[in-house]
Amino acid sequence: MAENPWDYYLSEQEAALANVAGTLNTTGGYRNIWVFAETTDGFLHDGVREILGKARELGDMLGTRVQAALLGHNVRQLAEDLFSYGCDTVLVAEHPLLANYLAEPYTNALCQLVERYKPEILFFSGTHQGEELAPRLAIQLGCGVVADVVSLDLDDAERLARFTRSTFGDRVLSTSIIPQLRPQIACLRIGAFRAAGFDRQRRGEIAEVPLELANDCAPVKILKEEPLTAIPLEETKVIVAGGKGMGGAPGFAKLEELAKLLKGQVAATRSAVAAGWATGDRQVGMQGRKVSPELYVAVGIAGSLEHQGGMNTARTVVAINRDPDAAIWQIASYGVVGDWQEILPAWIARLSGLLISKR
Repeated sequence: MAENPWDYYLSEQEAALANVAGTLNTTGGYRNIWVFAETTDGFLHDGVREILGKARELGDMLGTRVQAALLGHNVRQLAEDLFSYGCDTVLVAEHPLLANYLAEPYTNALCQLVERYKPEILFFSGTHQGEELAPRLAIQLGCGVVADVVSLDLDDAERLARFTRSTFGDRVLSTSIIPQLRPQIACLRIGAFRAAGFDRQRRGEIAEVPLELANDCAPVKILKEEPLTAIPLEETKVIVAGGKGMGGAPGFAKLEELAKLLKGQVAATRSAVAAGWATGDRQVGMQGRKVSPELYVAVGIAGSLEHQGGMNTARTVVAINRDPDAAIWQIASYGVVGDWQEILPAWIARLSGLLISKR
């Protein structure tokens, strides 16, 4: 061992990098764990850290490499962050047709990479992009896919990942394996896994891989992009949601007031969206968006299994409901049994007063 601990650390890093070099799998067998490095507006999506945390854990157990598939155009600079989160190798696949996310060219590109380098496990984040790409890729490759995974472990003797997913609002947990087909593809639910730590000193290998994409593989053309007026619902820290008990659009106006004070966003149940009180992009549930905020305020929401399936990983749930037997109480951290028309204005007035007093 070198006398200087820092010199020893650097020598260990250099040795690790030497072992990583040339790790692209071209032997014909399936090996290595891959993650799809989803990007948004030129940055890595937060969910990438979560799947990398689990991939790194499994990679160490299996004694295999953790590699990221980074698709896009002019995205090579993101590789350094992926190394810092635990990647050994980043496969950079750049092409003008990948500059903006479109399902067809992205699926085509991933299919080429997987067929060429054969990962044994491939993880996607449980975002709209991941949930669209994973099954498309599985169909093209003729392999299996498991969606909405909330936990997983490993049968290292058989090199099989055991994927646990929740159904019926987390009341039933089922475990699935993909024993024969490769790669084993899974979408991991956002917020269900601990994010990987960040180590800026960590290094790895960048492998620039060529792609063959025909212009007709992108039948949809992007004519104009509009900037987002708010961060995506899945990434917001505070959500104020309303259900059928709100009674109409005026109730949602009150939710907007509370959300503004809390610096959050408004969401809705499926029934509220169906009634026209909120737009479809605000729907939370198994058939809508799946969110994991720090605070989820549920107002006039009974707490159906469908709705719980989209928000039951929230850290703190606060509920207002007149029904003391509503299902929402089973997952609520705090709550008030009563009429929101009396409680919500009092909350808003109190919060407004506190904010004014701090100025």
